[in-house]
Amino acid sequence: MFLHFLKFLFISLSSFPIQNAAVPAYITECICSPCLFGLFRPAIYLPPQALGEDGAPNRYELLHDRTDIRAVRPITAKEYHVGGSTALLDAVGKTIHKIATAQKNTAEPFRAGKVMFVIITDGEENASREYSAVEVKEAIQRQKSRYGWEFIFLGANMDAVETAGRFGIDAGRAANYVPDSQGTALNFRAMSETVSAFRACGAVPDACLDAIRRDMKKRGGRG
Repeated sequence: MFLHFLKFLFISLSSFPIQNAAVPAYITECICSPCLFGLFRPAIYLPPQALGEDGAPNRYELLHDRTDIRAVRPITAKEYHVGGSTALLDAVGKTIHKIATAQKNTAEPFRAGKVMFVIITDGEENASREYSAVEVKEAIQRQKSRYGWEFIFLGANMDAVETAGRFGIDAGRAANYVPDSQGTALNFRAMSETVSAFRACGAVPDACLDAIRRDMKKRGGRG
């Protein structure tokens, strides 16, 4: 079985560069979803459908832009699907720039008085092309110090506190979560409560991530 898989894995194999990747990456037509394969020489293998129309990995997609929640349709498998890579730095960097620009160009009476920026990811950075970790950290620190933005980082399949720290996000604002339906629902419930508190008193409660941490400790084995 192993040799059979190995034989077909290398059909139509082509190298694909991914920024900051610790292992090489390849495109192959013999798989239908991304995978990491190899004991002594591990590599990332991506199916052709993991690439966008420009031949680059599916990286950053904007579904809604400051849309009234009542106008947002339920997300389906068409919008929410595995893209094969995680351009986390590009997603964060572009969104910070977009919201900062909107704030700057909006008349003060209509400008958001408070900004809370929530990052939820189940994969580590491996595909960004426009922003580096240094640039994202500088952008986050600038928005925090100048404009009082609050940043929260929720991560799965990684050390969320360590990753958030690289971005300049405090450990108290970061947590690992269990990446299943229950854990994801808990994320949004906790963030909904946090947003309500933030709007009411202008501060993020210190215990805002406690429920997520308890769930991770109980079901996921990590804090």
